[in-house]
Amino acid sequence: MSTFYDLPAIGEQVELLTHVGVRDDVQVLYAFRQPAERELFRALIKVSGIGAKMGLTILSGATPSEFTRLIETADAAALTRMP
Repeated sequence: MSTFYDLPAIGEQVELLTHVGVRDDVQVLYAFRQPAERELFRALIKVSGIGAKMGLTILSGATPSEFTRLIETADAAALTRMP
């Protein structure tokens, strides 16, 4: 949702970074405003048990820098409070 809220007004130009998800039966295009968001999303979906939906949920709950800080400080309490 951070990308959605960061979009300019209708009619203005915008540059989005994309990630294409391909599964057996569907192709999905994910869009991000910041390179760090796309990089974190790609890292998250490589983790066993985390799919695209959960990756997006994590990105909606914390910025990439906030999430990195939570991991580096092993803040389990804050991580478990995330959606």
